[in-house]
Amino acid sequence: MSLAVGIPLIAAKPETMQNLQAAYNADSNAQARYLAFAEKADAEGYGAAASLFRAAARARQIHVTKLADVIRELGGIPYAGIQQVAVRSTKENLAASVSRDEGRDIPYANFVRTAQAEGVFAAVSTFEYAQKVQAQSIHLFTDALQHVARMRGAGRAYYVCSTSGFTAATLDPLHCMSGQYETVQ
Repeated sequence: MSLAVGIPLIAAKPETMQNLQAAYNADSNAQARYLAFAEKADAEGYGAAASLFRAAARARQIHVTKLADVIRELGGIPYAGIQQVAVRSTKENLAASVSRDEGRDIPYANFVRTAQAEGVFAAVSTFEYAQKVQAQSIHLFTDALQHVARMRGAGRAYYVCSTSGFTAATLDPLHCMSGQYETVQ
């Protein structure tokens, strides 16, 4: 795909493409991290925490897929360098998840502004979804960390919107316009 003057879209939108690749890499790593944290939580008997980590991993997978689609649409090839995960206790993993997301591992607000300025509206919507999901993840991980004793025992259901990745402890139709939720335990 190219612009009227024959410049490939990837060349015309370099900063948005860099941001898409950065988000793709970060979300791919987050997914791997959350799956590793889920295994540890299961092993320690924190079934509800394991369910939360799996739901967060599924949300990140939804973002990774959407990011890859936009990257390809712009003529790029998605790439992620998956890093080794430092797995600690479940409580420490919850704390790390809160601090990573609060630290804005991925500065989606900046990415949205850049994509708007460059006119890459598919990237704008993808970044906006991811930004909302990141905020919800902070809420869920913070709640789990504050009530870590409640996370022991059996797993529980979390609901992940199939289109946006929004994750909730209860069905929330206001945050999933398609109404298509996946139940993750």
